[in-house]
Amino acid sequence: LDAGQWKPCVAASREACDLLRKMRPNPINAKPQDRDLAEREAAILDNLISLADSLFAYGSAAAHPDPVLRDIAWNRENAVLILGGTVSVAQLIFART
Repeated sequence: LDAGQWKPCVAASREACDLLRKMRPNPINAKPQDRDLAEREAAILDNLISLADSLFAYGSAAAHPDPVLRDIAWNRENAVLILGGTVSVAQLIFART
């Protein structure tokens, strides 16, 4: 992060979330109130993966069909957001195991 390598930070976070999700291949009950703890963790990881994918796509300016969005630069805030979220969830999961 300090070296300004934000795109790899977001990519690494996405890969870490994918790995955590594969370690916990729990199906997720469609009704949130009926989910057990493992299902809730799986749902959080799925949401983190979606966030990481969205941030990665948002920061991948050249991939946008909209010319206005092609000028977006990778920024530290997005990298910190997803890294912080990924690390926090990983700590939560591993603290219980």
